[in-house]
Amino acid sequence: MKSFKICQIGCGGMSVRGHGPALMKYADEYPGTILAGCCDLDEEKAAVFKNSFGFYKAYTHWRKMLDEIKPDAVNLVVPVRFTSEIAAEIIGLGYNLLTEKPPGMTTGECRRILYAIEKTDVIAMAAFNRRFMPLVKKLKSMISNIVIENIKYDLFRTGRKDADFSTTAIHGIDMVKMLGNSNYISINIEYQELDSTPVGNIFLNGTMESGTAVSLNFYPDSGLTAERTTVFAGSKTWFLNIPIWDCPDYPGSILYYENGYLKETIIGEETDKFISSGFYDEHRDFYEAIRKDLDFPNTIEDSLQSVEIMELLRHRKTT
Repeated sequence: MKSFKICQIGCGGMSVRGHGPALMKYADEYPGTILAGCCDLDEEKAAVFKNSFGFYKAYTHWRKMLDEIKPDAVNLVVPVRFTSEIAAEIIGLGYNLLTEKPPGMTTGECRRILYAIEKTDVIAMAAFNRRFMPLVKKLKSMISNIVIENIKYDLFRTGRKDADFSTTAIHGIDMVKMLGNSNYISINIEYQELDSTPVGNIFLNGTMESGTAVSLNFYPDSGLTAERTTVFAGSKTWFLNIPIWDCPDYPGSILYYENGYLKETIIGEETDKFISSGFYDEHRDFYEAIRKDLDFPNTIEDSLQSVEIMELLRHRKTT
């Protein structure tokens, strides 16, 4: 059986919580998979990651790692300000790439990655993990053949004091885009200034190319950490409590109502959180698409408009 070698760049907290366990499970379940190398500027972090998740060798220089191993795929998890530059270089070297969201801080940075892809025959995907949560995928299948009138998305956090909340808000922006299966056509944004947090609350209202109306509300300093969405389609309504890490809604649920009656209740599976949070599915789906020459679930180009709206929030634009 032909081997499939994977390398990991970045061994920090997000990789330890989500990506490392997902990679280890994938290697266990899919014969021929080799976790060939992991890399971090911090030598100790790289060594701990290697030992924790079953990688063959730890590095502190990612170019050296790729040159020695020549992997079939690379997973990139670094601070977003470095993502675009490193991603474009990895792609230019001819390696398939899965990168953490967002793929860039600006649309210009994302286009840099797209330009690199155009000059090669490799594939790159942005890892928006909510797209790959089993419960979210279930809701997507339930609404796939209906005309959606409205999607409402509420994202709550506690104690967030950062001046730029856009790289968190992009989760909701991308999620609504995925559920609606459509790009946005117009967005109006309002900002509620607060003493408790520099960014304040953010409210987006708009329309998608499909005609679906959308409402996205971001609360950086609220009473809980949670994400909840509602899908309206005539006499049918779905309420989704998303099982994000350590939220009170875990393991999540879908409530489906029709004509005033509760028709179905689906409770998320209580499992390892790297599975319920979508990390495992995003890795599995990406690598299996490479190995079996399948369509990819979310390309960098699919992420471009979400990054564009993320930029609007960062610069406090209103439309």
